[in-house]
Amino acid sequence: MRKCVLKMLSKTGFVFLACLAVSLQAVDKNSRYVDGIVAVVNDEVITVSQVLRQTMPRERVMARHMPQDEFRAKVNQLREETLEFLINNELMAAEFEDRGYTLPAEYVSEQLDSVVARETNGDWELFRSQLQDDGMTIQEFQDKLERRLSADALFEEEVRRKITINEKELKAFYRSNRDEFARPQSVHLGILKISSENRDDKAIRERLQTVVTALKEGDSFEDVARQFSDDPTAKNGGDMGWTPVDGLNDRFKRVAYSMEIGKISPPLALKDGVYLLKVKQRKDKELQPFAVVREEIERKLRDTKQKERYEQFIKSLRNKFYVKKFI
Repeated sequence: MRKCVLKMLSKTGFVFLACLAVSLQAVDKNSRYVDGIVAVVNDEVITVSQVLRQTMPRERVMARHMPQDEFRAKVNQLREETLEFLINNELMAAEFEDRGYTLPAEYVSEQLDSVVARETNGDWELFRSQLQDDGMTIQEFQDKLERRLSADALFEEEVRRKITINEKELKAFYRSNRDEFARPQSVHLGILKISSENRDDKAIRERLQTVVTALKEGDSFEDVARQFSDDPTAKNGGDMGWTPVDGLNDRFKRVAYSMEIGKISPPLALKDGVYLLKVKQRKDKELQPFAVVREEIERKLRDTKQKERYEQFIKSLRNKFYVKKFI
């Protein structure tokens, strides 16, 4: 029988599909669902509890942060996506087995040890107890884990390893997506704020006059900002650092575009106070060199190709093997 030793899998720790969550707490005991078969792939069944083990941790988080109607819709979507994920996993495991591949027993054992270490800090008795409460034996869990690892291995062989990207593709993507790799126009600003909080118009005018007088007498913008600004940047002399121009409000944006470098703006009255700005430097929109963004482009292309190949591969497996959903 043909062997698939898959040494690379052990070295890289590559796991495309998440390992099965075994904690009993992952299944909501107050769920209105009862366990049952939701899908069959060849002679392997997928149950409600398998889906819920995967989704419940995320569902609990979603329940705390979403309105009820949105929560219900998101839960249905999450469970449907998880079921498809589990079906695809079983399809790849079936193909792995159909090709006569096997995983080294020691590799499966190592991965089982890792799961126990992660789930129960290496406590095998607690792990067995959790499985028993969940209606599963160690052997049944190991069988499911092995199928997951088999699917991982087939993904590595049929998808990940077969993706190739050459320099011509990288440069073509760079040329076609120049805006994506351009640094935005940005400005280095100093800011001095006179807050309107707890000040009436008279108090604001008096403080502004003090600031303007200090600047006219030759005090630096930075020193005046440290002494009088109510902005959090005051301790840094009002230094805002480099900011994309498009991220500024309209009043600040006009100053950023029009003010001469090194000059201080007239007072700008906004809802929360009066501002003075100093334009220290400007940078025009600039295309980053290919060498700088090459790795980013390669990641993007690899992810896209990998997704496309995976979807094509799964489609071929769905045509080859029996799949039946009951929801």
